[in-house]
Amino acid sequence: MKANPSKRKLYYPVTTSSQRTQLFSLWKSGDTIAEASRKVHVSIGTFYYWKPRFEARGFEALLKPEKSGPKLPANKTSPSITSRILIMKEKNPIWGRQRIADQLMKENDWVAVVSASTVGNILKLGGYQSDVKPKEHSKLKQQVAHAEKPNQTINIDMCFIPNTHNSPDTELPMVSGSSGKLKLCKKSKSQQKLTWSGDVFNDPDLNYTQAMDIYTARKNSPKEKKEQDDIESLNISQHEQHKIAKRKLNKEEEVLRVKRSKLRNKRNKEDEKYRREKKRYSNAKKNRLKDKTLNKKKLKQAKKIWNVQREEQQKKKAKRKEEDAKWRKQRNSINRRKKHLPDLSTWVAILVIVDNYSRKCIELPLFMEGTHTTAEQVANQLKIILPSILQYLISDRGIHFKCQKLAALATEIGFKQVLVGPYRPQTNGIAERFVRTLKEWLADKTWTTEQELIILLAKFRSEYNERPHQGRELKGLSPNEYQKRNAG
Repeated sequence: MKANPSKRKLYYPVTTSSQRTQLFSLWKSGDTIAEASRKVHVSIGTFYYWKPRFEARGFEALLKPEKSGPKLPANKTSPSITSRILIMKEKNPIWGRQRIADQLMKENDWVAVVSASTVGNILKLGGYQSDVKPKEHSKLKQQVAHAEKPNQTINIDMCFIPNTHNSPDTELPMVSGSSGKLKLCKKSKSQQKLTWSGDVFNDPDLNYTQAMDIYTARKNSPKEKKEQDDIESLNISQHEQHKIAKRKLNKEEEVLRVKRSKLRNKRNKEDEKYRREKKRYSNAKKNRLKDKTLNKKKLKQAKKIWNVQREEQQKKKAKRKEEDAKWRKQRNSINRRKKHLPDLSTWVAILVIVDNYSRKCIELPLFMEGTHTTAEQVANQLKIILPSILQYLISDRGIHFKCQKLAALATEIGFKQVLVGPYRPQTNGIAERFVRTLKEWLADKTWTTEQELIILLAKFRSEYNERPHQGRELKGLSPNEYQKRNAG
């Protein structure tokens, strides 16, 4: 719908000197302000904006616009403060700019006088060297080295995913199975953060006393540490993982139920007291109606008490509504988490094999045994896939790689196995990043059988090797194209 033209707000452009001169000439000749403004096509506000200047200096003030506000001097530090800073530095050579600024603030009743940067500038002008030292413990830039030719160095890793994935909306759990047991990756964004005793202080609805009571109860619970350890180090039995998660939710539900039960008992006592007071006042009124000789003063006193009780009851009802809403929210949260417990199906393992030089995915062998995959199975697959000219094989210290079978294979083919340092997954970053990319690609895919998963892995491998890569050396080329251009 278009706006009514009569109700549109008029827009007046910047006025010229001739407009302003004509405006005040018409006004001086007898026209009203509105008439003069309309004839010159300016707003009434423009007239009042220029009027003080016109009255002060006449038509000459209308020729050139100028700021009407006072011209303020530059914000400079007073000479007394400057000299005080220099004197302080002279008496205390080891004082820095922040120390001098703090001392001035202390002398000024802890009201800031100048900033540390201003003190530094004054000291610099006074001939003193800057006390700002370079960071001694700044993080050194790590020099990254990669293979000089294809098949010189290979990065490998194990990736674990569920053997079935029926819903694209269900996230793939980020887990590690290097130790032979599935462990949740703590830094995974797809997993909910693990809880601990101190997380109760993050609840804004709890005051200090309530939070401390819950925290103390948790710390005194002998089962807390065991359950937390069970969650952090998941047993390969998926049924047990499900039991641990469900047990935790049931415990949380029980705490909420007990708390709700105590609240209801408290409310019942308050309501009983309220009903007694109401009945007492009602009886007093009935007795007064039957017998007019009864003390009228007692009735007034009973009525006064009853009014106070009624007001308190109304306030309690409002507070109860808020408590009920909070309780429903907590209860629904528990029910929702119960409903969305992860699908605890069995797992399969994928052996990731990536060329260090071109980032090309060489192969993705699939092991349906999951965490029960043996080191012998891994070594047999690597014997078939690894090139004969291989010099280095980089892997983590998982039980599938730190074994005699792989050491024997290294001796047979003639490569050196490089085991990354403990807690240093960055050393095998090419394979680790590949695992993340693979899981992100599989997140919206579905599979129910081994054959379907094999087809998906083959498709991913083909797409990955043909798409542009963000590796610094590759400069946006795909692994296949990079290897092709640098083959010679």
